[in-house]
Amino acid sequence: MSSKLAAPSMFGVKAVRLPGLGYLSLTISVSVFVALLIVIGSPQAALGLAGAVLLGVLSFSPIPVVLWVMFLMSLLGVGLLQYFGRFNQALWLPAIFGGFLFFRALTEAIRGGRGWGYRRPSLPLPGFIWSFLGLILILVVSCIGNQIPVVQAIAGTKNYVLLWGLTIFLLNVTPHEHVFEKIWRSFLFVVLTQLPFTLYQHFFVASRRRAIGVHDAAWDSVLGTFGGDPEGGGASGALALVLVLGMTLVLALWRRRQLSSWSALIVLTSIIVTIGLAEIKVVIGLVPAAFVLLYRRELLRRPVFSLVSLIIIAAALSGVVILYDNIYWSSSPGNLGALEHLKRSFSNFFSPENMVLGTGEVGRIAGLSLWANDSRGSLIQVLFGYGVGASRLSAFAAGEVALRYFPYKIGSTSAATLLWDVGIVGAAFFVVTIFMAAARGARLSNHESIPLFHRCALEVSTVGLMLVLSMLPYNSDALYLPATGFLIVFMVGFVGYWHRRIVIPGDATASAL
Repeated sequence: MSSKLAAPSMFGVKAVRLPGLGYLSLTISVSVFVALLIVIGSPQAALGLAGAVLLGVLSFSPIPVVLWVMFLMSLLGVGLLQYFGRFNQALWLPAIFGGFLFFRALTEAIRGGRGWGYRRPSLPLPGFIWSFLGLILILVVSCIGNQIPVVQAIAGTKNYVLLWGLTIFLLNVTPHEHVFEKIWRSFLFVVLTQLPFTLYQHFFVASRRRAIGVHDAAWDSVLGTFGGDPEGGGASGALALVLVLGMTLVLALWRRRQLSSWSALIVLTSIIVTIGLAEIKVVIGLVPAAFVLLYRRELLRRPVFSLVSLIIIAAALSGVVILYDNIYWSSSPGNLGALEHLKRSFSNFFSPENMVLGTGEVGRIAGLSLWANDSRGSLIQVLFGYGVGASRLSAFAAGEVALRYFPYKIGSTSAATLLWDVGIVGAAFFVVTIFMAAARGARLSNHESIPLFHRCALEVSTVGLMLVLSMLPYNSDALYLPATGFLIVFMVGFVGYWHRRIVIPGDATASAL
């Protein structure tokens, strides 16, 4: 058996001594195999294998280590490897880690948590986990019914299932509350980290592209730490979501006096500057939505506060539009002004015919229109989909529907992908899972026995999950991007963590939500 060392790490976590001979043999074997891969010219495969083995070992480390690795890897490591190292296979690493956590959660359930010295919570699982298990059932039925290739099923499982190992893990173990508090506070560090990266990407990467004749698309290279192609585009939606979530967290903590005014001012200033550097128009919708969700009670009870808030938000967003017009849009060929640019953007969003043959790009509503007008699908496929991965082309597998509509990228949004892959029923299970977790988080945030900081974090989780739902028709990040996927499963897991520890008197919906 392993024995624990007394020496703490930088995060206050006790180290674990692994069995010497077994892990030495494993290390030697893996090292030899990695060396062989490098020799035959596959350094990326070697890096991927080494990373997978490392994650496998880390997944059985102390629970705080598990959370920190997942947090840093998903929000910083993967995107930077993809952007600066062109290592797209890094997108698999959080999913692999999540798969290991599924296995660890199973072993914890069997051993009652005694293996690592943690006690399993005694309250029942929340209802939103049963909804997620319903989605898993639909996935299985859809894959079997459509007889999809095994490789396609594996690739699809990465996107739909594996990351949720973190949620299942958090529901079956009991990490100390301070671990969550440190992670939430460190999220503000991640938000601050976006500024230096967007500065570099704006003034060096995007400016260089503009110098060689690229106009509007040049600013798509400004992605913070969330990955993509520096010569193309990437996860700007994830950058917007993280910045707005960071703003929400700052306001939630500041109004409860869990964050000083100076700290709040520094973080908010950093967020505003980053938004100015990145040209992410979606914040124009996300910021007021987040504010309304966070201050929903005050807005209903205090009309003067509501009016003043509305004026301030409108002025701030107008300033963003004017800034974007002066810096980005005015120099574009054929630009007719900020209002015309926004009108064109909205028109493209809602147009059912917004598809570009040369690039394969499909507009948001156009992707849903393709699914709605598909004439080949049976009623069963409308309800349960064509199987995971059916709407995507990847290095591992080409989905049936994706090939049929090639070169158009029909899975350009999470909403379209869900409908193609798991049908109306599967998409409903996914939406219900997120919504029920958000509703449960809102109810728990009012419970006075929960520490004040955690009540703030539950409020932010509610806002974040509702924003994720609002972005399902906007991009595919909820299913395919590790950063957004991590935020979803972490926030759902955090809500579930408190659900299994708090009994609300007279709450007949506790087990349902």
